[in-house]
Amino acid sequence: MTEEFSSTPLDALLTPGDPARIEQQALALFQSVAAGVPAYRDFLAEHDVDPAAVREMADFRALPLLTKANYLRRHSLTR
Repeated sequence: MTEEFSSTPLDALLTPGDPARIEQQALALFQSVAAGVPAYRDFLAEHDVDPAAVREMADFRALPLLTKANYLRRHSLTR
């Protein structure tokens, strides 16, 4: 993914894409982060969110928002 991003012209990156594809990419990114970032996995568990249940954009939009108080200060990088 990094290779694709770095080799794609900026104009192409800033051009709006297919909404359905963008939604699928957002959901895939969420699933990747939920599986690979322990602090985010903990955050979701604290809010009773099952990552496997997030399958559609309506589910994604209902996710709890991250704030400095509820996430960044509780899950520091030094952890």
